[in-house]
Order: sequence, then structure tokens, then C-alpha cells
Amino acid sequence: MGKTDLFFAERERKKHPENPNWHTFGEICQDSDEVIIKTKKPARFDEFGNVKGKYLFLDVFKAPLLDETGKMIGIVGSARDMTEEKKKEKKQKELLEKLSRQAEYLKVIDEASTLLLTTDDYEDAIKKIIEMLGTVTHSNRVYIFENSEDEETGEHLMNRKFEWVSNAKPEIENPELKNLSYDYYFPRWERELAYDKPIHGSVAKFPKREQKILKKQDIVSILIVPIIVHNKFWGFIGFDDCYKERQWDKSEISMLSVLADSIGSTIERFRAERKIKKELETKQILIREIHHRVKNNLQVISSILKMQSSHIKDPEDLELLRDSQSRVQSMALIHENIYNSENLASVNFKHYLMVISNHLTKIYRSRAANIAFEVDIENTDLNINQAIPCGLIANELISNAIKYSFPNGKKGKIYVGFHKTNSSYRLVIADNGIGLPKDISPETAKTLGLRLVYLLTDQLKGKMTIIREQGTKFILEFKHENYYGELE
Repeated sequence: MGKTDLFFAERERKKHPENPNWHTFGEICQDSDEVIIKTKKPARFDEFGNVKGKYLFLDVFKAPLLDETGKMIGIVGSARDMTEEKKKEKKQKELLEKLSRQAEYLKVIDEASTLLLTTDDYEDAIKKIIEMLGTVTHSNRVYIFENSEDEETGEHLMNRKFEWVSNAKPEIENPELKNLSYDYYFPRWERELAYDKPIHGSVAKFPKREQKILKKQDIVSILIVPIIVHNKFWGFIGFDDCYKERQWDKSEISMLSVLADSIGSTIERFRAERKIKKELETKQILIREIHHRVKNNLQVISSILKMQSSHIKDPEDLELLRDSQSRVQSMALIHENIYNSENLASVNFKHYLMVISNHLTKIYRSRAANIAFEVDIENTDLNINQAIPCGLIANELISNAIKYSFPNGKKGKIYVGFHKTNSSYRLVIADNGIGLPKDISPETAKTLGLRLVYLLTDQLKGKMTIIREQGTKFILEFKHENYYGELE
């Protein structure tokens, strides 16, 4: 009885002479007592401090003690120990903060993973992702290193490829971080990261050789997460804190490792795509060269036939030679068209039919002088498997119309049409000349030209219809076919 809060506070302090800042309830109680004395009203207080070596939290109620005249003569109070409840509140708060941070991490990982899956620009995606990671991890520097090997010595090296910084100096151009040796400075890193084990902690506790490089970059704490590509240690993603000691939570490391795996998968995908693209480019060059050489060889044959024709006097033999020349030229035009096209699997058939029509009028110049051409050709592509036989059929039918439909210089018209329907192509070659005799058809013809038309129609799995009214109309219909010869 008769003892004040300060008496107990002083007694507790004397028991801890080694700590002049030993905090007791005495100081806190003195503050709350002053509130009651000043206001002369009851009040509640949260009080905490050391009592006999234990740190306690109390819910305290205090009120003025009055005599019968209403004069304040003291203070009365009660207290409830809230220490365990405060500990629970602290744990709940820490748990909520942890869950909130995990939610932030998961959101960034989701956005980053989506970006990696959909990007066409790998480097731009990586730059955006390390910025996102720097923000969510509250790091001062985030970067990616790629491994390499010295071609002469076989020494294992690392090179900084990407970097993001906030309140720290950039190190992306630091010459010491180019071809930096694992073997000399970071053998521990290479061993552990190769087994997919992250490196993290205070730089002050790292081996001296590691500190020599890291402290120059003002790194206080660090986290290094390996990037694995094709089951091999490709490099790593690093997170620097340049101002304070930091302990990385296991859940943080786990989630960042998941994202590192996504980065590794993206690198693997882009490597595969680059390889395929390079192989395709090589194949395209080879295919283009093949078409070029075939076209040149056919042109040589055509030139030889043209030269040979100047020595032939017999009109029938000369006609046969010219027919052969036009067929060779027809095939050469297909290969020339493909060689000059960006698409090596198909031919712009409108362009081809226009060129072949002009070419035939030049070959049979004297007969075509009074013939007008009407063209109605849809601008469509035809794959090479169908373009060559269809082109040869068009060549035969147009040349036959020029040669036989308008005898003695008779005036006339030749119609050339080509259209694509939902499931098939339709080639129409028609003239208003004397007409095809009823006893002649491609199936039974003995002439090479019409016999060739029949065989090529069969090759296309098509149907040829002949209408002998007001001249002759040939209608060829055949199904769409893809590059692999499959009907669509």
C-alpha cells in the first residue's frame, strides 16, 4: 500500500542496469494517470511493458477516486491481460499481409505468363516482365543473366542481358559483368543453380569472392532464381535490395521460380521457332532455286525448238514443233511465276492465264491477227499440283481455238474464264468459230493435243464438258486441293 507506479517502474529498471531503456508499465501508467487527473473522467487505455521479465499487453480501465465532497483523492483501476489476444492479432495481421502479397505475386505471374505465351517479341516481353517483377518484389534492381562458354578454354561464363532498376545505378553496361567467370567468382552458384536451387540472403554472409563483385554494385541482399531451358541451366533472374537486409519468404521464392520456368519455356519456344524459321528459309531458297533452274532448262528447250523450226520446211512438222514449243513454254511460265512469288506452294492463276494467252497470240501471230480475246478471270491462287496440268489444258485449248476455229483469216472471239466456287474450280475456254466436229472428243482423239487434255483432266480428277453450239465451249471443273494433294 502507498506505493506509486513509478516505485514499481524504478524497481524493475534497477533489475536491468545493462539496459537504460528498459521499458516498464511505470512510464505508461504515469501517462494515463495524468490523463485521468487532468480530465477527472473515467477512460480506457492500452498499456504495455515489461513486468518481471515478461512483455505484457493490458486493457486498462481507470477512474478518479472522489471523497464525499467530490474532491479527487486518487485513482482506481482494473486491467485485463490482452497479451495472448495481441499475439493472435499480430499473427492474423501478418497472415493477411502475406496473403495480400501472394495475391499481388499471383496477379503478376498470371499477367507475365499470358504475355510470354502470346508475345511475338520475346525481348520486349522480358523487359516488361522484369519491370513488373521489380515493382511487386520492391527490389531496386532486377536482371537476367545468360550462360555461355569460352570456345577456347571451356570456362563457364555469365552475361547480363536484361535489366530494370529503381533507386539504384544501372549495371547493364558494366564491363565486369560481361563474360563474368562462374569458375573463379561463383562456383557455388553454378553448382546450386544447376540443380534448380535458388541463392538468397545477405551479401555480407556470402563468400569473399562473391562479395567482391556484389558489393561493387551496392547490393545488400540478393535473390537468384535459376532459369532452366531443355533441362539445362540456361541462366538466372536476379533481385537486388541495395538498402537493407532482407529475408525472402519461401512462398515468394516458390512463385518466382514458377515464373522463371515460364521464361525458360518461352526461351525454348523461341529457340525452336528460330531454328524452324531458319530451316524454312533455307528450304525456300532451295525450292526457289529449283524452280529457277527448271524454268531456265525449259527455256533452253524452247529456244532449241525455235532454232530447229527455222530449218524445217514441211508445214505439218513445223506445226508440231510449234505445239511442242508452246507446251514447254507453258510449263516454264508456271515455274517462273512461282520463282517470282512470295508463296512457293501456289500460282496466281489469273496472271498465268493472261500471260499464256498473250504468249500464244505471239506464237500463232498470223492466225490470231483477226481474233479478239475476252477474259473473265477471278484473281485466285492455285497450288502447283493443280496449276501445271490446268495450265497445260488451257494452253492446248487456246492454241487449238487459234489454229482451227477461224480458217482463212476469219474474224472471231475466244473467251477465257476461270472462277472459284465453294468447292471447285471452273475453267472455260470458248470460241464462236466453226465448231468442233461431232466425231472428235478428248477421250477418243488421236491428236496429241486433245489426248493430252483428256489425260490431264483425269490427273486433276476433274470433269470436262463440251458444248457445240455457236462454236465450241470447253468447261473443266475440278475440286479444290491443298498443297499435300488432299481434296478440300
